[in-house]
Amino acid sequence: MKTMPEVSIIIPVYNVEKYLRDCLNSVLNQTFVDIEILCINDGSTDKSPKILREYNQKDSRVIIINQENKGLSVARNVGLKNAKGKYIYFLDSDDIIHSQCIEIAYNLAIKNNADLVDVRYTHNDLDIFQNVKINQLKLKYKVSENPYKLGVKYEKFKILFFVWTKLYKRTIIKDLKFIPDIEFEDYPFVFAVLARKPKTIVIREKLHFYRQRKESISNQIYPQQISDYHTGINYL
Repeated sequence: MKTMPEVSIIIPVYNVEKYLRDCLNSVLNQTFVDIEILCINDGSTDKSPKILREYNQKDSRVIIINQENKGLSVARNVGLKNAKGKYIYFLDSDDIIHSQCIEIAYNLAIKNNADLVDVRYTHNDLDIFQNVKINQLKLKYKVSENPYKLGVKYEKFKILFFVWTKLYKRTIIKDLKFIPDIEFEDYPFVFAVLARKPKTIVIREKLHFYRQRKESISNQIYPQQISDYHTGINYL
């Protein structure tokens, strides 16, 4: 019996009871089924832990890891430490992925022996996003041995510096960690991956739905962010 999943999906969870079911449903509805779903409960005080237990009882691929509230970076690091898949996908607990997202990214990674697959995202027309059927024979994508040059040569295929639009081969990120206690921790991690010059595929298809919320980190501005950006730059 196979014990190692092909793909680990890492989902940090903190007080997202309003959106968590939509997120988990989108993962359980994937056409690619050889996955594990690592849900790191980061000290939630709402109904999120109850929802996680409900989904764990319904599907054993949903794995719950509980910890005290330590922030998004630590939660992702815990997920990486426990992931068993050959490939890793990061998903925020208020976002959604298209039902074919993992299948498309995985198939292209295997076909091209790629270390990294980058997909597009949208934040509009959720119903259309969820219901469209994607023809994999008509996908538009670029393969590059040097992802830094993609944005220079092919503007429409430039790399997005979000950690959550990518399928990573675990060997390319196995010794990398997110910087704890900072916001906008995505870009240092992604730059660190790209510095290793992974064989990269960029797909123009929108496979990730980013939910915009007024209370989200990216929509808040305050002085601490300046320090956090500086920490990220020093890391690079």
